[in-house]
Amino acid sequence: MTQREIHLNLFMRLQGNHLSGWRHPKNRINEILDIDYYIEIARKVEAAKFDSLFIADGLSIINHPWKGLSWLFEPLTLLSALAVSTKHIGLIATASTTYSDPFSVARAFASLDHISKGRAAWNIVTTFHPESAANFGDRPIPEHATRYDRAAEFVDVVRKLWDSWEADALVRNKVQGTLVDYDKVHAIDHKGPYFDVRGPLTSPRPPQGHPLLVQAGASASGQKFAGAYADAIYAPGDDFDQTLAFTKQIREATERSGRPRNAISVLAALCPVLADTEQAAKNIAQELHELSTVDHVYGSMRSWFGLELSEVGPDEPIPHELLPEPDQVQGLRSRYEQILRLIKDKNYTLRDIAKHLEGSNDGGYFVGTPEQLADRLGHWWETGAVDGFNLSLPYYDEPLDIFINEVLPILQKRGQFRSNYAAGTLRDRFRG
Repeated sequence: MTQREIHLNLFMRLQGNHLSGWRHPKNRINEILDIDYYIEIARKVEAAKFDSLFIADGLSIINHPWKGLSWLFEPLTLLSALAVSTKHIGLIATASTTYSDPFSVARAFASLDHISKGRAAWNIVTTFHPESAANFGDRPIPEHATRYDRAAEFVDVVRKLWDSWEADALVRNKVQGTLVDYDKVHAIDHKGPYFDVRGPLTSPRPPQGHPLLVQAGASASGQKFAGAYADAIYAPGDDFDQTLAFTKQIREATERSGRPRNAISVLAALCPVLADTEQAAKNIAQELHELSTVDHVYGSMRSWFGLELSEVGPDEPIPHELLPEPDQVQGLRSRYEQILRLIKDKNYTLRDIAKHLEGSNDGGYFVGTPEQLADRLGHWWETGAVDGFNLSLPYYDEPLDIFINEVLPILQKRGQFRSNYAAGTLRDRFRG
């Protein structure tokens, strides 16, 4: 086993993860549909020795300021272009188990794994937006538990399809005239509650065997699912104790599934605003805040949790009778539990929630100096609260350049982050 090091993944959303990041004067918003810009950023983080980059996805346009341009590209198409423009960085694409089929997903990720020579990863999502249902025949979104039951069978089928070709089935023997040894290519004959799939896959076995599996669910169902299937999981990053408790729960869920306790790499959310002094960083954060409006929170509460709060003023107390129990929410249940605590324990108004969310809807908002951030990352990692971080940026490119040029050298000097890539696949990197 190689020496333990911090894992770093770039959440690649070039319009920025701060609500108003796209409005920042230095953000290259006019280039967010230019593939050359994506290649530039991918090569930059590869030169910095990041483990991977990640493309999120959604299946509908959500009509409020935050989400309108979240899903610019189909992820596997974009990552195929980045695969041939890079050599080492892992490539994580999102695909839904609710509005996809296992054969197509297995084939697509096997193809990306071959194209990238063993760098593909699948971010598994179950999809909860009603707006997405309207793009697929208006089928209703399944219940929370049903989505995860379907996802479990979906992943089982995908893994069977990846295994349907033995590693040496593709012979390519010109002398004997044998291209494929079909005795080593097998139907899977899967029949289950949600899927009937014969197989085999049309693509040979991926270089990694199984591309890396990544997941983000923090609810009880999500943690159980992650414990059984995930190789890496995105975690909350706002509070050390909360993240430590989450990691403990994931370790326990992994053990209950019969897997080694540390089989899953926990990557905490991180969205830093950095400057030479803490006050200068606070000034930048304030500039971003002044570009924001409170309106987005109404759309967030509606699309994430199904809550209609349009009659509640931004500075009024939120009536508790409008807030269902978490087990009645079909959307982002773990996020809802966090918001519910802020409302009930700290009397947050919608304006307070808006400010809490605007820095990064994925969490981990940090304002300070590179040295302060390096200390925080090192502490969280050294104590075992996390295995690494899922880095998003409030805007591009300046915060990324500061992180690479001023934070990473500190971590490298302390022996906490790599200076070079080791040989092997993305799965090898995370296994190490």
